Amino acid sequence: MSHNFKPGDLAILKSSEAEHLIGSVVELIAYVGSEFHMVYAGTEAFNPNQHRIWWVKITSGQTFDSIVRGPVSDGFCGEFRLIPLRGDFAPEQQKSREVVA
Repeated sequence: MSHNFKPGDLAILKSSEAEHLIGSVVELIAYVGSEFHMVYAGTEAFNPNQHRIWWVKITSGQTFDSIVRGPVSDGFCGEFRLIPLRGDFAPEQQKSREVVA
Protein backbone atom coordinates (compact mmCIF):
# COMPACT_ATOMS: atom_id res chain seq x y z
CA MET A 1 0.00 0.00 0.00
CA SER A 2 1.42 3.35 -1.01
CA HIS A 3 0.43 6.51 0.86
CA ASN A 4 1.76 8.69 -1.97
CA PHE A 5 4.50 9.99 0.30
CA LYS A 6 6.88 12.62 -1.00
CA PRO A 7 10.14 14.03 0.35
CA GLY A 8 9.50 16.43 3.22
CA ASP A 9 6.38 14.62 4.45
CA LEU A 10 6.10 13.79 8.15
CA ALA A 11 5.04 10.37 9.45
CA ILE A 12 4.82 8.46 12.72
CA LEU A 13 6.74 5.22 13.16
CA LYS A 14 4.16 2.53 13.94
CA SER A 15 6.83 -0.16 14.17
CA SER A 16 10.59 -0.29 14.33
CA GLU A 17 13.37 -2.70 15.13
CA ALA A 18 14.52 0.04 17.53
CA GLU A 19 11.47 -0.25 19.83
CA HIS A 20 12.18 3.02 21.68
CA LEU A 21 11.48 4.87 18.41
CA ILE A 22 7.91 3.58 17.96
CA GLY A 23 5.62 6.62 17.98
CA SER A 24 8.41 8.98 16.92
CA VAL A 25 7.84 11.52 14.15
CA VAL A 26 10.13 11.21 11.15
CA GLU A 27 10.69 13.37 8.10
CA LEU A 28 10.92 11.55 4.79
CA ILE A 29 14.13 12.64 3.08
CA ALA A 30 14.31 10.54 -0.08
CA TYR A 31 12.63 7.52 -1.64
CA VAL A 32 15.22 4.77 -2.03
CA GLY A 33 13.14 2.29 -4.01
CA SER A 34 11.99 -1.26 -3.55
CA GLU A 35 14.89 -3.03 -5.19
CA PHE A 36 18.30 -2.32 -3.79
CA HIS A 37 21.40 -4.08 -2.57
CA MET A 38 24.12 -2.15 -0.83
CA VAL A 39 27.42 -3.00 0.83
CA TYR A 40 28.84 -0.32 3.13
CA ALA A 41 31.92 -0.82 5.31
CA GLY A 42 31.55 -4.58 4.99
CA THR A 43 27.87 -4.61 6.03
CA GLU A 44 25.31 -5.78 3.51
CA ALA A 45 21.83 -4.26 3.19
CA PHE A 46 19.18 -5.62 0.88
CA ASN A 47 15.39 -5.71 0.58
CA PRO A 48 14.32 -9.29 -0.20
CA ASN A 49 10.59 -8.55 0.30
CA GLN A 50 10.82 -5.53 -2.02
CA HIS A 51 9.11 -3.15 0.41
CA ARG A 52 9.01 0.54 -0.54
CA ILE A 53 12.00 2.01 1.34
CA TRP A 54 12.56 5.62 2.42
CA TRP A 55 15.55 7.42 3.93
CA VAL A 56 14.11 9.15 7.00
CA LYS A 57 15.29 11.48 9.77
CA ILE A 58 13.91 11.31 13.31
CA THR A 59 12.66 14.81 14.21
CA SER A 60 12.73 14.38 18.00
CA GLY A 61 16.51 14.23 18.25
CA GLN A 62 16.42 10.59 19.39
CA THR A 63 18.95 8.17 17.97
CA PHE A 64 19.33 4.47 17.30
CA ASP A 65 22.49 2.41 17.02
CA SER A 66 23.65 1.68 13.51
CA ILE A 67 26.03 -1.25 13.18
CA VAL A 68 28.15 0.72 10.72
CA ARG A 69 27.72 4.37 11.81
CA GLY A 70 27.07 4.18 15.58
CA PRO A 71 24.32 6.39 17.11
CA VAL A 72 22.37 8.06 14.27
CA SER A 73 19.11 9.94 13.75
CA ASP A 74 18.56 8.91 10.12
CA GLY A 75 18.36 5.70 8.17
CA PHE A 76 16.34 3.34 5.99
CA CYS A 77 12.68 2.74 6.83
CA GLY A 78 10.07 0.57 5.15
CA GLU A 79 6.96 2.51 4.11
CA PHE A 80 4.85 -0.20 5.79
CA ARG A 81 6.19 1.07 9.14
CA LEU A 82 4.91 4.65 8.59
CA ILE A 83 1.62 6.42 9.34
CA PRO A 84 1.32 9.66 7.32
CA LEU A 85 0.69 12.93 9.19
CA ARG A 86 -1.55 14.49 6.53
CA GLY A 87 -4.92 13.91 4.89
CA ASP A 88 -7.15 11.52 6.82
CA PHE A 89 -4.40 11.03 9.38
CA ALA A 90 -3.91 14.75 10.14
CA PRO A 91 -4.27 15.88 13.76
CA GLU A 92 -7.90 16.55 14.76
CA GLN A 93 -7.52 20.33 15.08
CA GLN A 94 -6.40 20.52 11.45
CA LYS A 95 -9.27 18.31 10.23
CA SER A 96 -11.83 20.29 12.24
CA ARG A 97 -11.02 23.43 10.20
CA GLU A 98 -12.07 21.57 7.06
CA VAL A 99 -15.63 20.96 8.31
CA VAL A 100 -18.16 23.38 6.83
CA ALA A 101 -20.90 24.44 9.28
